[in-house]
Amino acid sequence: GFAAEDVNDLADRLRLKNTEKVGTNNAKNGADRMVDGVLYQTKYCKTPNATVNAAFDKTTGLYRYKVRNGRPMKLEVLKDQVEQCTKILEQKIIEGKVPGVKNPKHASKMTKPGVATYDQTVQIAKSGTIESLKYDFASGAVTSASAAGISAAIRYFVMKKKGAKTSEALKEAAKEGAWTGGSVSASTIISSQCSRKLAERATQKITEEVVEKSGSSLLQKAGTSALKVGSKANVV
Repeated sequence: GFAAEDVNDLADRLRLKNTEKVGTNNAKNGADRMVDGVLYQTKYCKTPNATVNAAFDKTTGLYRYKVRNGRPMKLEVLKDQVEQCTKILEQKIIEGKVPGVKNPKHASKMTKPGVATYDQTVQIAKSGTIESLKYDFASGAVTSASAAGISAAIRYFVMKKKGAKTSEALKEAAKEGAWTGGSVSASTIISSQCSRKLAERATQKITEEVVEKSGSSLLQKAGTSALKVGSKANVV
């Protein structure tokens, strides 16, 4: 989920769109992202049915996400699922499960394709994969660009204050910007990869503990059952 939001957010930032990840407030039935003022709920599941159904209330069966005027919020789905998700959403509208919408053709306006497939998103969430390295490189480039610009501007100002010629000041500013940008980009990639690795290890440890406890519990229950059976056999 978070990987999906992150990769779509980065893609929109690279397109110079005004983006904000608003889902960090964990508001019930709230949006995950806002792009140029439009709210989106991001759903990335393994199958189109699971993706669309995740946006509907399990009790009422109705579409859960709305904007302030009561209209349904746009649904951001996997790039390779958008056609199937749109068809499923059309059927949901026909069944009256999308409040405020009667025309099934409106489903195409409700769905927005993301920039990645399910497999690509899974790989981005892992450490050491080509996809995650590409994402971190692009993310680092965006982050480092502003840092490099600020650093270069400061260096240029300092050089001019010292009486340097414009050409010399620009040359030094370029060097400073390149060094700062490279450093920030490298640190972003390394820290992101390390964060993924730590998350993977934490998840693996939790899984192992659950399996170990479950296994012990099952063995204990099996042993108790065996003793009961043995006792009954002895009584007979």
